Amino acid sequence: MPEPIRILVVDDNEDLLDTFSQILKRKGFDVETAADGSTAVDRYLHGDFNVTLMDIVLPGINGVEAFRRIREIDPGASVILMTGYSDEDLMQQAINEGACCVLHKPIRIDKMIDTIKRASLSLPLSRKESALV
Repeated sequence: MPEPIRILVVDDNEDLLDTFSQILKRKGFDVETAADGSTAVDRYLHGDFNVTLMDIVLPGINGVEAFRRIREIDPGASVILMTGYSDEDLMQQAINEGACCVLHKPIRIDKMIDTIKRASLSLPLSRKESALV
């Protein structure tokens, strides 16, 4: 039996973090969480994650900066960013720097799970697909 996909979920909204964690665990994923960018980087440094699902707007360092630090630790890290805002420049910067994609809140669970599975296999989303999720 293959090992479950290990996911680091990062969001400062405690309810959303708990909801995503519970849903993903029920779907068979191994989930760890963080409520801010600095904690996410620290957990990534000490963990072995297949995918990181991270909000862009976080206290302290934002999700894009945390993504950059994670990529310094692991240049091949699969990071999916999510946002409820429309900072197109920041989102485009992250995509250009290697983020798998940006999911727009509210997030459809089926799309999130499909995106996580694809990211865990290092199957890139095209820019068009990235814009749709």
